[in-house]
Order: sequence, then structure tokens, then C-alpha cells
Amino acid sequence: DVAGAKVHVVQITSDATVSVAVADYLAPLADFTAAEMRLVRLNAGFFDPQNGKTTSHITVSGQIVGDPADNERLVDNPDLQQYLPQILNRSELRIYHCGPDAVTRYDFTFHDAPLPDDCHIEHAVGAGPQLLPLDTSEAEAFIDYENGELIRDAIGSMHPNARSAVGLDENGLVYLLMVEKNTDSAGLTLAALADFGASLGLTQLLNLDGGSSSALQFLEDTYFGRSDADNVPIQRPIKSVILVD
Repeated sequence: DVAGAKVHVVQITSDATVSVAVADYLAPLADFTAAEMRLVRLNAGFFDPQNGKTTSHITVSGQIVGDPADNERLVDNPDLQQYLPQILNRSELRIYHCGPDAVTRYDFTFHDAPLPDDCHIEHAVGAGPQLLPLDTSEAEAFIDYENGELIRDAIGSMHPNARSAVGLDENGLVYLLMVEKNTDSAGLTLAALADFGASLGLTQLLNLDGGSSSALQFLEDTYFGRSDADNVPIQRPIKSVILVD
């Protein structure tokens, strides 16, 4: 319990395999690689619910499978033209394979950031903003100010809501977080989520798609971020997930 919000936290052991999966259109969390029982699934990148296309960069098994520049509803939106350079360079979870032994490394960085020496991207999924060590909301055009007044808050970052996030601690261990917002849980702002991540000892934290997209499957149990007026969980089809085996 965090300030009246229910937060699910999964610490991933160093011997687990973390990867990314994407749906051809949109699919419920349970449908991603449904033929196999995954240890953990967490919703990941942003998407357009009207056309099913990603608004986040996605790489799976070394292949680029999602590019927001291919989403015409994003790049042709006149209200977003001034923000497009930032939107197309938002932060992403990167899973590297490095060196001759293909050692796995994790990082959160901007999409256009260079790769470390002797590493390639095996999996990646964009979202944002980064919450730790610094909040990159303004740099990534999630929020914008004019004459000191907030004129844009694209994901309601300053209002409590269901949230999903992925973090790293100083030992490089991966953490998956999902915050519920329903009659039993108040939800969190991004600032409160960052504070909670820091209390866990996380040194890096990346916000993922939130609201009714938030969903976490842990072993045989699935938890959803939002519920309807009757407190029935909302199972929203999504575009991409983080998987743990």
C-alpha cells in the first residue's frame, strides 16, 4: 500500500530472461504468446486504439517491428507537429546483448542514443518518461509550459491513475511495477511513483503506458489497473508487453 494505492512489484532474478512481444493489431495481455505459460507479463508501449498502430518504437529479437513514424494518425496530427521530434525520440527500455558471450545488459535511454560499444539491441520498447534518476517529462513533450503555465499533460501525469513502469536497481536487477486505480486503490501520480521507486532502491525508472492499459500477469494471477463503475476489471487490448521467462 502506497499512499492509499495498491502497487504490485515484481523483482526479476538475474537468471530470468526478459524480452518484448508485440501484437499484429491489439490483443489482451493473456493472448501474448498464449501457447506458453510465461512467468510474468506486463503491458508496455503506447499505441493508437483507433488504428492499432504503435506510437512507441519496438524491437523484438533484433528486428525493428514497430516505428511510430509509420503511424499516420500520429505524424499527420496538426496538434502534434511541434512536438514530433521529441515524441519520436522518447525513452525506451533496451535489452542489449554485449560482447562475444552475448551478455545481457539493460538500460533506459532516448531512442536516438548511441549503442554501447560491442552491444546490439536484442529487444526494446519505447514509452516514457523516465522518472529516475531524473524526470524527463518535459524533454519528451509529455508536458509543456507557456509563460510558466501548464498547457500540455499528455498522460495526466499530475493526477493519480493506474500506472505501469519498469525499473533497475544499482545491481542491475529488473523490477516491474503496476499501480491499480479503482474503488480500493487511489492510483499514483508520476511523481509519487518516482518517490516509491526510489524507496525500493531503484536508480532508474521508466514509465510505461498506464490507465486502463495497465495489466500485470504474475504466474497464474492477473491484475488489472482500472475497473468499471461496478468494480469489474477492464481488460483492454494492448500493443506490446514485457515478458519474463
